[in-house]
Amino acid sequence: VDSTTFTATYAVTQADIDAGAFTNQATATGTPPTGPAVTDLSDDPADLTSDDDPTVTTIPQSPSMTLVKSVTSFTFTAPGDTADYDYVVTNTGNTTITAPITVSDNLIASVSCPALPIGGLLPGNSLTCTGTYSVTQADLDNGSVTNLATATDGTITTPIASETIPATSNPAMIVEKTSADTSYDSVGDVLTYDYRIINTGNLTLTGTTNIIDDKIGTFACFTGNIVPSPGPGHEQTCQATYTVTQADIDAGFVTNQAYGQNGSVTSPPDDVTINANQTPALSVVKSSTDTSFDADGEVLTYSYLVTNTGNTTITAPISISDNLIASVSCPALPIGGLLPANSLTCTGTYSVTQADIDAGFVTNIAFATDGTTISPDDTVTINADQTPSIRVEKVGILDDGGDGRSDSGDIINYTFTVENTGNVTLTGVDVTDAGVSMSGGPSASLAPGAVDSTTFTATYAVTQADIDAGAFTNQATATGTPPTGPAVTDLS
Repeated sequence: VDSTTFTATYAVTQADIDAGAFTNQATATGTPPTGPAVTDLSDDPADLTSDDDPTVTTIPQSPSMTLVKSVTSFTFTAPGDTADYDYVVTNTGNTTITAPITVSDNLIASVSCPALPIGGLLPGNSLTCTGTYSVTQADLDNGSVTNLATATDGTITTPIASETIPATSNPAMIVEKTSADTSYDSVGDVLTYDYRIINTGNLTLTGTTNIIDDKIGTFACFTGNIVPSPGPGHEQTCQATYTVTQADIDAGFVTNQAYGQNGSVTSPPDDVTINANQTPALSVVKSSTDTSFDADGEVLTYSYLVTNTGNTTITAPISISDNLIASVSCPALPIGGLLPANSLTCTGTYSVTQADIDAGFVTNIAFATDGTTISPDDTVTINADQTPSIRVEKVGILDDGGDGRSDSGDIINYTFTVENTGNVTLTGVDVTDAGVSMSGGPSASLAPGAVDSTTFTATYAVTQADIDAGAFTNQATATGTPPTGPAVTDLS
């Protein structure tokens, strides 16, 4: 037995590997001393079932492949944008891949792979499959998309390959603020505002979207998802109200500014201005506790109740104009001004004149002003207590001619003193006396308290009958006409 002399080598081919074994058979030849050479085919000692069988050398097969996934181009800002992927499948085993290769991607329904080269995909060789993915809103909201893929030839499957691409996030929104109310005029008026939230970014707004309004405060406008425009549900609306204050009426307008906020996303501000209907107005009610007067110089006291009857606060000092009183005293305004429906009281005094008594009344007219707004006029009339009266005194002196005795024809000289004893001026004052010869008058007027002892005189010539009787008796009558009512008279 010679087991050392003969050896051989063989370079395995790809076909041998693909076959999984290499089979061959040797022939041994020997020449005997005589006769022809003898031969024998080799036998595989591992195979005990037969003799002279070929030697089969098993070649271990290790089929395997890898998958490398990569993105070749992508736009990731809006739903419908696409990402293109390459899937490089490499035969990393030692056997030729002869079955078609397919790629499964958890996000792409169909990945396109080319046919295998003729003869199959040799170890170390690769092919490239391609696929396209359309971005969804959910991908944008997640901030990225990761998809997983494997390649297979039906028998061998690659490890999972993944690729992540980031989204271009642009969260944004706007708030449009409007109101159907165009004006207001009263404290407590309620202004209603509408807020329209529009998602102008590319991410879904989730949770609660608040409105921050500088007049109304912060309130929840909408809770839920607001998808990017122009998709259904890309805008939501809400309302809020504001109650008008006196300061808003005084300012002449209400401007409030609002913005929306969802997490870290804040809208630009939007504002609305609603103008006030300002109606400044004043009233004055003039009154007096004095109900009458009867003397020159008597003082009448007046009160002026000034009320803010408009809807704006009066901030300028109030003054009273009275046609008979030069100066009316008004208090300072309350701190902050005179609010609507509030009042203050001014006071003034007037000294009665004789003309007022003669007229029978005092009527004065007044209005209030703050320098811009003027109240309607108000009047007060106080009546005079008129007490017209007259008094006359008559004095007669006999002129005896200086002979010391009374003779017929002697003259009695009369003087008359007329006094206005009332409180009104008398006009057309006259004295009448029957049987005497009157001189003077009538007087045009006689003021209260005035005495006239010079205007009226009279004479009388004594008769014998008067001498015989020892006296002459007669009586004069004084008459005066007051400003109103019948004439007044007095007997001397």
